[in-house]
Amino acid sequence: MARSGRLACYGLDRIRDLRLTDQVFAPPPDFDAATYYADAFGITRPPGEEPHKVLLRFEPTQGRYALSYPLHASQRVLSQTAEAMEVSLRVFLTHELYMELLSYGAAVEVLAPVCLRDWVHQGHAEAAG
Repeated sequence: MARSGRLACYGLDRIRDLRLTDQVFAPPPDFDAATYYADAFGITRPPGEEPHKVLLRFEPTQGRYALSYPLHASQRVLSQTAEAMEVSLRVFLTHELYMELLSYGAAVEVLAPVCLRDWVHQGHAEAAG
């Protein structure tokens, strides 16, 4: 638990000063990490938000890559042609997802939701200067 009283996830590689204390942590009795993070992309699960249905269109080469290394366990292929592959995901809209999508450059198009499409478009525009 974080000091806020809510669950928090920290990257072990970022811990710089670790001290043992007598304080004991017990997760809530009904907590199941697999369920809690099922719709997370990475380790972030925004509190109070719902996951979104994300629709992506990949150009052929990146589409094959996305088949070999799915972005998320919820990934489903909606259509696949010689020109493009469309997939759906059910995930939280997080910075980790945003950075992953930016890494594909023009090889992926965000079809939905519009807010994610706009966010990625803005990131590319800012990178172009």
